[in-house]
Amino acid sequence: MADAAVMSRRSGHRRYFKHREQATAHEAGEESETQVGSQYLKPTLKEIIQAVESLYQDQLKPFGRILRKRIAEHASGAALDKLYVCPGGTSKPLPNINVNHLRVACDACSFLHVSTEVGGDWSVIFTGRPMNFVDIYSPHDVYPPDLWTQAQAYFQSLAGAQMYLPGGRYACAQVLLGRRLGFFAGRTLGQVCHVVQLAISHRRILGYSSGAIVPYGSSQSMVKEQCAVRQQPCMGVGVTGHAGHDGSAGLPLATLEVARKYLQEILHEAGGGQGSAVVPLSNIKRLFRSRYSTELSETMLGHSRLSDLLQGEHFNDLCTLRLQKSGWTVIQKRPSPAKGAAISLADSIPLGGGGTNDAVISLANTLPLGTAPESQQIPSRQALLLDMHLGDSQTFEQQQQQQHQQQQQQQQ
Repeated sequence: MADAAVMSRRSGHRRYFKHREQATAHEAGEESETQVGSQYLKPTLKEIIQAVESLYQDQLKPFGRILRKRIAEHASGAALDKLYVCPGGTSKPLPNINVNHLRVACDACSFLHVSTEVGGDWSVIFTGRPMNFVDIYSPHDVYPPDLWTQAQAYFQSLAGAQMYLPGGRYACAQVLLGRRLGFFAGRTLGQVCHVVQLAISHRRILGYSSGAIVPYGSSQSMVKEQCAVRQQPCMGVGVTGHAGHDGSAGLPLATLEVARKYLQEILHEAGGGQGSAVVPLSNIKRLFRSRYSTELSETMLGHSRLSDLLQGEHFNDLCTLRLQKSGWTVIQKRPSPAKGAAISLADSIPLGGGGTNDAVISLANTLPLGTAPESQQIPSRQALLLDMHLGDSQTFEQQQQQQHQQQQQQQQ
């Protein structure tokens, strides 16, 4: 069923593209071959349309960076298994694409719509055409349990060079589709990119090691989890008296108190003292090193990931994290008023000369009182006294008794 759906969709895409291609010949006004200007290729409108169409088939939104990569793939003339190989293998480099030319050509085309995206990127879609793109960063898992069972078994079985996959989700998905795995049959490239993302971020089936994607059991994430349990820094993190990554003297590690203090300062400076500062998560450790000559080790503080540390109980009063297209960002929290803070009206309430030092506010006429059992009945206009003791203190019962005595004396 999945294969039939994919074939039907591709057939529709081909019919749509043939219609667009006829319009392109009149509207392009440029050569039919890719131009080579110095070291950068200038694709024709026809080639741009072909690339956008293929991304629609793959259910990948044509962001500028992805569109540029797809055009380069087509221009290379090489098979995908020659362009995307496992780390250590020999791949054919992709040609460079003139980005400014690409953007101008998309803007000038009447049946392409260009939008600015978060993080400085842009995207292009066909005007009036339905979109069915996969959000590869979505945390929602829409895949059947059987797929995950087979995927986990497959990745756990890998060894040697086969276990190292390209570090980018797009390139990793291209390699996996090239292996023609049964559990990915009928899946689009966009769906496989999403599966890779979920396998890393939620399922703990895949992880990273030295920039490559590997089975989770061989990943740096697994090592960090073990270090976090023992509350120790991972190997290679600089420690006073030990060598760092480059063999230089290591940096001292931040304690919890020091980490909180430095993070507050970083966010305060980023926000100009006005609050709501936003700092990329990937910059936090670098700022600790460059500004304070201190290493922030999340594993020493009991977490395998920096994002988990900053969302934990020791930092959630300072910041919150948000996942954007460009990655995780750290957002400063505005300080909230202290709970139970006392409010004094002593300076603003004029006290009469009745000889008492207590200011009493009656809310009897504004607070509707409920009906109590007969044994606990109180007058319907019973005053609710807000006792703010400015001098000698009295209990609420003593004030009631004093008020009752005054009423009796007036009646006599």
